[in-house]
Amino acid sequence: MRKEISKFYLISFIFEVARTIPHAFVTMYLLNSGISIYQISLIQIAYMIAIVICEVPSGVLADHISKKRLYLLSCILMLISFSLYINVYSFQLIVLAQFLYGVASALQTGSLDAIILNSINSNFDQSDQKKEYIKEFFRKTEIICTFAMIAGSFFGSYLFYNHLSSKVYFISILFFVLSGIITLFMKDDINKKSIENLSLRLDFYSNCVTHLNEGFKVLINNKELLILVSLSASLQFILQPFFNYWQPVSVVKGFSENYLNIIYIIMQLTTIVSVLLCKKIVKEKKAKNGIVVTASILSITLISSLLAPNRMIYLVLLLISIIPRTIIYIELNSAIQDKINNNFRSTITSISSLYTRIFSIIILLIMGFISDFEINTIYVFIICTVLFLVTVSLITKIKHLF
Repeated sequence: MRKEISKFYLISFIFEVARTIPHAFVTMYLLNSGISIYQISLIQIAYMIAIVICEVPSGVLADHISKKRLYLLSCILMLISFSLYINVYSFQLIVLAQFLYGVASALQTGSLDAIILNSINSNFDQSDQKKEYIKEFFRKTEIICTFAMIAGSFFGSYLFYNHLSSKVYFISILFFVLSGIITLFMKDDINKKSIENLSLRLDFYSNCVTHLNEGFKVLINNKELLILVSLSASLQFILQPFFNYWQPVSVVKGFSENYLNIIYIIMQLTTIVSVLLCKKIVKEKKAKNGIVVTASILSITLISSLLAPNRMIYLVLLLISIIPRTIIYIELNSAIQDKINNNFRSTITSISSLYTRIFSIIILLIMGFISDFEINTIYVFIICTVLFLVTVSLITKIKHLF
């Protein structure tokens, strides 16, 4: 199991480097190419729609056939998507690229990570040991992916600000290829029984629909799991405006575009610190209160940052807000995975992700609607933050869920 986990960490690192090489400058890259803020929201909606369409079917396929094969297909689609970004010829082409990116992300969800989680679940009999091992797996994965983001964004920013933007996407493509090659050497958990049934009875579609319905029933009947998924989805009120707006907001606050890559790297280092703090801050027995308090700290810090008159105060508070955001993300995801049965892990993970993406589309539409009234981007960000806190408060007040 340890060898497979090590392979997973290496694959995750390479994949994240490939994925995040353009992250530190992509918004400014699109703006400089003639794409508006409103169009960027539409591009993100295309990404979310792709995930909504493909998320659940990909999870069912992963549970029934092969998680590894879906991951390899994800790498291929990422490669095609990034190829379309090399030159921004039109808004429609970027929408297509982002749609393919969404399909690839959907295929990746609950693939290799589900193999590891199933292995952990099978190797630990005691609930407490299993729960702690899953949390540790998520923490290490988060740290490794964060270092990958730092490496990718630093490298990508260097190339972009030296007018080598086309090279950025070529290098990402090479890393996706490398990630796929290493994946070939990872063990799979192919469901041989399903494959035999498929070849003998040709009723795969019927099996998938049945499995999907059972997955939905498991989620709906488990109220605690449902509330955790709902809380995880509500975090998109913070994540969507953050990742779409932090670059233009930082420029408005007085930072030069040349400093955006440095800010991005500092953000990722702050995420690593947050992961290390996560274990000590949130107590499981006080999950409800802990989430509300942490969400309140996140909202207050973020709003204070956006309203700060000085750019350095803005930056410091923005970085501080990453700590409670990361804590909420890790605690919710580890709690969700701990409550999922092996037979439905990929399916329920995909349903959970689908729920989150639908929520994200609604939030992006809200952001686009507000932007149409020419409201300052900073105030759009603040409105979304307030909605996040209100949503978390309402969800945690529902009775009989904790």
